[in-house]
Amino acid sequence: MVGDPATTLLDPESIAISESLAKRYFGDDWRLKDDLLGTTFRVDNRLDVRLTAVFEDVPAHSSLQFEFVLPVKEFIRNNDWVEAWDNIGLRMFARLKKDADAEEISAKIKDLIDQHVDAWESDIFLHPDSDMYLWSDFENGVPVGGRIDYVPNFLLVAVFIILIASINFMNLATCNGRAKSAFVRP
Repeated sequence: MVGDPATTLLDPESIAISESLAKRYFGDDWRLKDDLLGTTFRVDNRLDVRLTAVFEDVPAHSSLQFEFVLPVKEFIRNNDWVEAWDNIGLRMFARLKKDADAEEISAKIKDLIDQHVDAWESDIFLHPDSDMYLWSDFENGVPVGGRIDYVPNFLLVAVFIILIASINFMNLATCNGRAKSAFVRP
């Protein structure tokens, strides 16, 4: 990483970019440039930001993909709905301590929105990041589906393919035995 992680996004007009984005804008030798940090970028043709860090590319297997990071203060400044308790436009991520009980924390935060918004009935709950790919649909705080719904279909297709391959193998084995006996001379 180039830049100081502790101060990278403290300034609302700052930006951190990925190595591949740095390579795209500054060339393959971007690491050799002394004046890299402090370069000004224009974002969305409305905001000038100053480069404060370059981070390693996000791995391809990550569920979150991005090439740059802006301070959250900038996002809040342009989206006043973010600070409203009844918005459901953002997914929040929380890192728990190793000894923390996720169910206990979910029980404590369950009615947090209801306490701040009248006539609102919604439950907040924690869901493990490792389950997010397959289980992404919820009803009443309980996972009810998502990509997991496709798994039985794929299983059925796999069984069908194995069945066809088995029949094909038996046909080839039977034909091969008959072909040998047809060419045997007395």
